[in-house]
Amino acid sequence: MGHVMKRIFWGGVAACALVGSAGAADLGARRVAVPAAILAPAFDWTGFYLGAHIGYGFGSTRHVALNIDAFDGALLGETIRSSPRGVLGGIHFGYNWQSGNLLAGLEAELGYSGVTGSRIGSNVQGDVYGSTRYGFTAFVGPRLGFVADRALFYVKGGLAVATIRNIAADLDGGNTVMDPTATSQVTRTRAGWAIGGGVEYAFAPNWSARLEYLYSNFGSFTSSDLNGGLYRHTNDVHAVKLGVSYLFRTGPGAVVARY
Repeated sequence: MGHVMKRIFWGGVAACALVGSAGAADLGARRVAVPAAILAPAFDWTGFYLGAHIGYGFGSTRHVALNIDAFDGALLGETIRSSPRGVLGGIHFGYNWQSGNLLAGLEAELGYSGVTGSRIGSNVQGDVYGSTRYGFTAFVGPRLGFVADRALFYVKGGLAVATIRNIAADLDGGNTVMDPTATSQVTRTRAGWAIGGGVEYAFAPNWSARLEYLYSNFGSFTSSDLNGGLYRHTNDVHAVKLGVSYLFRTGPGAVVARY
């Protein structure tokens, strides 16, 4: 019996030794780290886009008398200002190239402007009138921006085009009737320049929304009335616009680490 107990005792010792050796081996084993970052595609702005916008415009126009026949007897250089206001809207489209956090692109706009306004003033001969009305508008130019994933901060500038009607007139009949011989009314499509900027955010894989400001200057042009009066009209307009765009993606974005 004693011999059997000895065998059981030493067998138990051997088993404990084996378990201890295995545990020590486990303690020395190299641990595999759990990945700290999950790879996900970053948003890529590269590609074509098409969208629509609506906004509000406000500007100023100077109607300047260039001779004494203007406004039926104005002083040389006499000026009446009109301050047009109104709603505008249209479509925009273009192409973006993104490299890292930098973006370059080309954008164009086509639209219609309801910006209009008039004013009655006085000169040495009586009351005079000035009026401005915008119509068709267009823009084309480069766009440069900084990308922060789905947010895009940009500036743009280029060629601006607008159809503008300007009226300068002397008023008769208690300031209610424009003198037909002392009235200049001219409508022209003017080319000028524009500069502005905005912020755009991609709220879905193929959709973005934007808030933009754009200043457009259309320079000056002259007109005349039947009495030989000469006028110079100078027009500019500020526009604040909200828009939405559909992005025609050209491929998946680069893979970056997100923590």
